[in-house]
Amino acid sequence: QHYFIQSNLRKIMNIQEHECFNSTNGYDCSFDIINGSCLAAMGILGFIMSSFLLYFLAFDIVKIPGSKKIFMMNVSINDAMLGFVGLFRGLGIISPRYLGVSDGGVSSFCAAYIIFASFIWHSIILTLLPLTVDRFLAVVFSRQYKSWVTGRVRWTMVIISWVPSFVIHLLYDVINAATSKTIEYLPSYNRCIFINSRPLVPIFLLLIPLLIVISLYTIMLIFIIRNRIPMGRLLVTTSAIIFTGVLTVIPEVLMFTFDLEWSYEAAQLLTVTLFHANCIYNPIIYFVANPRVRPQLKEQVSIRSSQVKKAFKNVSFQSTSEQ
Repeated sequence: QHYFIQSNLRKIMNIQEHECFNSTNGYDCSFDIINGSCLAAMGILGFIMSSFLLYFLAFDIVKIPGSKKIFMMNVSINDAMLGFVGLFRGLGIISPRYLGVSDGGVSSFCAAYIIFASFIWHSIILTLLPLTVDRFLAVVFSRQYKSWVTGRVRWTMVIISWVPSFVIHLLYDVINAATSKTIEYLPSYNRCIFINSRPLVPIFLLLIPLLIVISLYTIMLIFIIRNRIPMGRLLVTTSAIIFTGVLTVIPEVLMFTFDLEWSYEAAQLLTVTLFHANCIYNPIIYFVANPRVRPQLKEQVSIRSSQVKKAFKNVSFQSTSEQ
C-alpha cells in the first residue's frame, strides 16, 4: 500500500483502525509483530541474495551475453535496495521508533525513508522494461537485434529506466517536503505517508509501464508459439523474473484502478509484503535456473563466511587484549 492510493487510503484505515501501542480497542497486535518481523527478515535475506547475484554478474563469474547481463544487473540493483527498504519497513511496523518517530511526529529520517522507499517501489516495473524490450527485440526482430541494440543503446535504456522515478521522488518530493508539509506519520497505518493526492504519479510510473511489459511479453510469447521457437535457459530465466515482477505490482494496480476497499491485513500482505518478496524471487530464479552457478555460489559463500569469522575473531582478540 503506497501513497498513490490516497483516494482510498482513509477508507482502508477506517475499515480496521488499530493502535498497537495503545491497544484500547482490543486489536490483536500479533499480526503487526509477525508481519513486521517477516518483512525485516525478507529485507535482510533479499539484500544479501541480490548482492550475491549482482556480484556474480558484475565480475563475470558465470559468462552471460553483454546485453542480458547489463539488464539483469539493473534489476538486481533495484532488488538489493528493495531489500534494504524492506528491513526498515518491517521494523517500522513493529515499532515507530525504528523510523525515528518517538513523539508521534514526522522525523527527518521517516520523511527521507518514505521518499526513498517510493523511489524504489516505483522502479520495480521501470527496471523490468529494458529487460522486456531486449528480449522482445531479440526474439521478434532477431535479424535486426544486433544492429539495433548496441552498447550505447543498452546503457541509455538502463539510465532512462531510473529517470522518471528519480525526478518525481528524489527531486520533486524532496523539494516539496522541504518547503511545505507534504508528509505526516499515521500511527494507525504504521508509516509516514504523502498527504497530497497525485493520481498521475502511479499512472506514469506503474500502470503504463506494467501495460507495456505485459503487451510486449504477450506478443513475444505468441510469436514463439506460432514459429515454434525453442526457449533457451536464459529466456526462461528472464521470463520468470519478468513474470514475478509483474505479479508483485498487480494488487497495487488493482487497488488503485478500481478503488478497492481492503482490510489492513489484506493490504499489508498483498501489497507491502508481496512487493518486498520480489527481492528474494529473482536471485532464487537465477540460481535455480542456472545449475552451473551453484558450485561458484557455494564457494563464494564459504569464502565470505570465513572472512566474517576471521573478522569476528580479530575483534574479540583485540577487545580481550585491551581488557
